Amino acid sequence: MKREMITITPARGEEDAPFIARAVAAGMGEEAARRYCGADFLSVLEAAARRPDTQYSFLRTLIAVEEGETVGAAVCYAGNRLAALRRPTLSLIRDLTGRQHEMPDEAESDEYYLDTLFVLPERRGRGYGTALIEEVKKAARESGLSKAGLLADPENVGALRLYRACGFEEEGTKEFLGSRMLHLVCHA
Repeated sequence: MKREMITITPARGEEDAPFIARAVAAGMGEEAARRYCGADFLSVLEAAARRPDTQYSFLRTLIAVEEGETVGAAVCYAGNRLAALRRPTLSLIRDLTGRQHEMPDEAESDEYYLDTLFVLPERRGRGYGTALIEEVKKAARESGLSKAGLLADPENVGALRLYRACGFEEEGTKEFLGSRMLHLVCHA
């Protein structure tokens, strides 16, 4: 697919919440999503995506659209906002599930954090992920940050290939949601 045919836009509001929830759950992995949000994790993540104050909000999501169909999403924000965004996220999870969580920070304060990148499996390899990452880099620059960062599963070879092709390099590792993740950064 030619890149000029890929449309990346801010999420269209609450109507994109179900897709955002699916994207975030895929990024976490189903097992981690269940530990974090309970058996009905998609409903919990959808509630978080509908709210303006959470880290998974539609207000912090870019979507890839092809002929009116949402095919990908990137949830992203300035790393120095993580604590402020995480508080209402964890409160919502506690209110909906009774689960209380303590989590290490996954984002560095000096980076624009790509929390979630997701493309429908049947649409991968067509440039959507690259286009979303380029828009995340642009958002980083517009927010005054010179680098973007993300956590990646070291066993997700396809994702690592994409991130490296987009200029991300390994800066270390972090423990997150019970797994050792690679911390990758790139200059925005």
